[in-house]
Amino acid sequence: MIVVTGAGRCGSSLMMQTLHLLGVPMIGDPENDTGRNTLMEDDHIGELSKQIIEANPKGYWELAIKDIYNLIDNGFDNHTGRAIKIMGAAFTELPTENIEKVIFCKRRDRVTQAEGLWRIAQIDLEIKETQGSSNPYVDWFKDRSVQDIYTLQQLTLNHIEHILNRENIDVIDIVFEDIVSNPQPEIEKVVRFLELDVDISKAVENVDVRNEASV
Repeated sequence: MIVVTGAGRCGSSLMMQTLHLLGVPMIGDPENDTGRNTLMEDDHIGELSKQIIEANPKGYWELAIKDIYNLIDNGFDNHTGRAIKIMGAAFTELPTENIEKVIFCKRRDRVTQAEGLWRIAQIDLEIKETQGSSNPYVDWFKDRSVQDIYTLQQLTLNHIEHILNRENIDVIDIVFEDIVSNPQPEIEKVVRFLELDVDISKAVENVDVRNEASV
């Protein structure tokens, strides 16, 4: 399987959209995800969940955490050539024999990356505190700072890189600022890495191009 990974808010959703438009089959139904690993479904009023969707209007493109761990625990049979987004600590628990290739999504501006995750966490915390939820995941973020998240993300990145080097896994790094400022050469790199023979025009058009300095 092809694993898209990173430390969160790193362009991994964009990469999953890109793979989908390049014709790479997915594991599960990540294209239908509008934020299933947030608490948006617990927002009965609907106002806070709108903010979660606005943070990634084209979707988050990930399976529910429980489904990912079910696959980790029970195996990835018949998933050759299929893509899955497995972020952070979950990647470090993945049996490496199941991995064909890894697309490692990164951000050059790590502070902005941490700020993005912090903002989503604050929305989740508000939903939990005002409307209730049994989901314990968001509790870690209570009273945490952007610096706390930055530090955790750095530790996660270091752990992922250690595994990739130790297991000699075939990997390509894709930097978010590069793909949004000039998508075509970055998508061409992905196509070569995956040895695809496809039209990339739809994938290029899907990127909301912006000046790297404004990302």
